[in-house]
Amino acid sequence: MNARLSFSVLSDSGSVRRSVSAMRRASSVLDRVLKMDAGAMVRVRSAGKGVSDLFISTPLGCIIAQRVPGTPVTDSEDGGDAGAEGIVVLADNLPRLFHQYEPEDGCLDLGPMINVMWTGALPPSHGYVFIDTVPGEKLRDVYRKMARENREAGAPGGIARSLLEQEILVVKTEDGAKSASITGRTIAAMGGAGIIAKPGNQEMADFDYARVSISASWIRIDALFGTVFFPRPGGLARVPQPT
Repeated sequence: MNARLSFSVLSDSGSVRRSVSAMRRASSVLDRVLKMDAGAMVRVRSAGKGVSDLFISTPLGCIIAQRVPGTPVTDSEDGGDAGAEGIVVLADNLPRLFHQYEPEDGCLDLGPMINVMWTGALPPSHGYVFIDTVPGEKLRDVYRKMARENREAGAPGGIARSLLEQEILVVKTEDGAKSASITGRTIAAMGGAGIIAKPGNQEMADFDYARVSISASWIRIDALFGTVFFPRPGGLARVPQPT
């Protein structure tokens, strides 16, 4: 059975522009993630009327999320609903499909469903406790320093494991009662996927920061160009592992 994204008719130019922009951005992020892991998977879950969240697996112990237009359905005779947990497909064809998206498209065929391949449940949509914000430039600076240290160490095959496992940042609430630790893995995923890229204009620069939040099992970072989720130490969250 194949998975599809079904699109509503857009009636105004603003909606058209936002939809195309979201699909182009998701295409770019997917392309970058596939450079990290050619076998990356995408879980598509409805996020409300006419919009969906893409949860993209990475080889770095976290999930990158993008919001796009469309509703996930199957290609069954009744155009079956994807259900609360959504549908899972391989990511390899999606950059091209999303880049070629036009608002007139009725639907996109995302390919065969492989739901059984995704281990663990998705992060919840709600129920997060806000911790603090981190400036986007600070995250980019950390990512650049990691890349420089890796080059100087001459580590083969990408970023050295020692850098990935380091605790890079600790973000705390104002009263210090709650905190979230961010390791090199998360920074590498955010930088590699491009979701902490430098904004291209002043309007976007005003929002160049990342919001850090936690739930019982997940840490969530909402950056300018996407969101990253990763398991909270001691929690029950699981993420897909690279094949």
